[in-house]
Amino acid sequence: MSALTRVQTPEERELARKQADIDGLSIQLADRQLELETLRTKLTAFQIRYLHVVGPYYRELDDLEARIAEIRARQAPHDPTVQRQADEARARADESREQVDAATRESEPIPPTAELKALYRKAAARIHPDRADNDADRDYRNEAMAALNAAYRNGDFARMETLLRDYEQRPEAITGEDVGAKLIRLIRQAAQLEQHIAATEEEIAALHASELYQLQQQIEAEEARGRDALGQLATQLQRQIETAQQMLAQLAATETSRA
Repeated sequence: MSALTRVQTPEERELARKQADIDGLSIQLADRQLELETLRTKLTAFQIRYLHVVGPYYRELDDLEARIAEIRARQAPHDPTVQRQADEARARADESREQVDAATRESEPIPPTAELKALYRKAAARIHPDRADNDADRDYRNEAMAALNAAYRNGDFARMETLLRDYEQRPEAITGEDVGAKLIRLIRQAAQLEQHIAATEEEIAALHASELYQLQQQIEAEEARGRDALGQLATQLQRQIETAQQMLAQLAATETSRA
């Protein structure tokens, strides 16, 4: 063995092993983050498409039902159940209008390419706040991670490259620490990464269990069979609108005759 070769201490070997653990956990977390952001992007795209196609029908139907409920409330001013139903119907109509109006102002997110996913995975593994050395470093990473997620959703490859380059070129936050302090920091970072992986997996599971995800799966399964599921739903809503219009006209005529 060369006299210049220095034998690593047990603490240094443990530090190297722990650093390898951190790197592996960071990659695992980046994969889960990528899965979560991709799922969010797909659900957002589906929701916007869904509201573009059938949203106006839901908005019109909910408004008709609210107007019907309001006439019934005027006809039974002392019935608390009827009054509550009218308030709830109007709240649903207002919510439908807001959702559809918001959807008309948005465009579908750009589907992420394999290249975009690879860059996100690489950047997230390095930038994630759970790898922070101190509070100032965590603040920097939180901002960078939020910007990275936004760039991924927008399909902005250049912005993601810039964020990663800026991170790699920044000076180290802490230098000259002893092995023991570094080891303690890495142990804490590993625990944070493991907790964040678990939390991210819970978010993914919650999205998979959501009504929007179930609706997306059902609609896309029908479309895979060559069926225009959203078109059929729009036709059904049109029929319901016609029925509601007739009912509203009858109630309005009755109300006028009583006046």
